[in-house]
Amino acid sequence: MGAIRGSQKIADGHYWRGIEQMVPKFARDPLKAIRYQQEGALNTRGDALKPAEAFSTADLLLQAGGLADHELSKQYARNNAIKGYERHVLKRRKALLQATGWRTSKATPR
Repeated sequence: MGAIRGSQKIADGHYWRGIEQMVPKFARDPLKAIRYQQEGALNTRGDALKPAEAFSTADLLLQAGGLADHELSKQYARNNAIKGYERHVLKRRKALLQATGWRTSKATPR
């Protein structure tokens, strides 16, 4: 699965992340630490979740050893909670529109 996800990321223009996905875990963590040291922790849009200068040498060494940064893990958890709620709202909206007879693809009654 890692090779499939990695090739998709490469196709999307995220070469470094794609390679990280394709290699085994023991190689992935040091590569991620190098990426964090060079560019910081960025989301796929390029927004900085934690800038490179905010990572200490200890943070990078721990990441290279497979231990994720605590602040970054909390940020990922917050982002996932927001996305989960967004999916919930959209699913609820779709159900309400279908229950009232509105098409979800076009905002016109049936």
